[in-house]
Amino acid sequence: MKKYLFPIIILIIILAILLVLFSKQDKLPNIPLSQKIREAIVAQLAQVSETTNSMRMDFVHRGLNTEKTDEALQELYDKLENKIACLTLDSNGEILRIYPEKAVDTGQKIKSLDLKKMMQKQDPFFSDAVLIETQQTAALLGYPIWDDDNNFSGAIAAIVPINSIFNKFEQELQKLGKFWIVENDGFILYAPKKENIGENIYEAELTIKTEELLKIEPAILDVESGEAEIEDNGEQKELFWTTLNFKGQIWKFLELRE
Repeated sequence: MKKYLFPIIILIIILAILLVLFSKQDKLPNIPLSQKIREAIVAQLAQVSETTNSMRMDFVHRGLNTEKTDEALQELYDKLENKIACLTLDSNGEILRIYPEKAVDTGQKIKSLDLKKMMQKQDPFFSDAVLIETQQTAALLGYPIWDDDNNFSGAIAAIVPINSIFNKFEQELQKLGKFWIVENDGFILYAPKKENIGENIYEAELTIKTEELLKIEPAILDVESGEAEIEDNGEQKELFWTTLNFKGQIWKFLELRE
């Protein structure tokens, strides 16, 4: 009997270790579904970025403010899967040309961003989102343009409808229950309650206690992925977060789990 005792003990220890590992795996923030959603969102944004970049030389040759510019903008617009408009900007961040022209009001809202500073610092640049309509957000994704003498002359960019991208994965997002996508400053891009879109998650009226969310804000900002206990409707739950960094723009994915 004794000769079987040691192998049995080893087997019990191995089973115990496996049980602990599997229980921890269930709590990892990078759960398969949210990972799948992140990858799908990146693919949608990458299509805009890569297509815009592929036409950069067209705008160098045709110019940023000519009749040929309009042709190039229409070509770019037709190639993009997710877009509100395509435009060119001068070196000060002022809109030169936009296609389609009916999107000019949206273009003016995007101008509230510090485009000049952003264009000169990032290649490519991906702006913060702005609220363009009720529950609708958009961001600017583009590339700086230098002339033949290597002088900075402006940029080409696409206005990307952020909500339209998320809507493609609405069914998957709903499976995650209470799930938010926010910019690093707390600006809500996606929320289970659509009326929260465009608000700041640290100020919005949520079922999560605001003061508890503010306590863990530094960790959410500084740590790429993590978890913390938080009160939701009087119950203690786990809040998991992960990070998406696309072209320097950081989004946080927050998921509340039982």
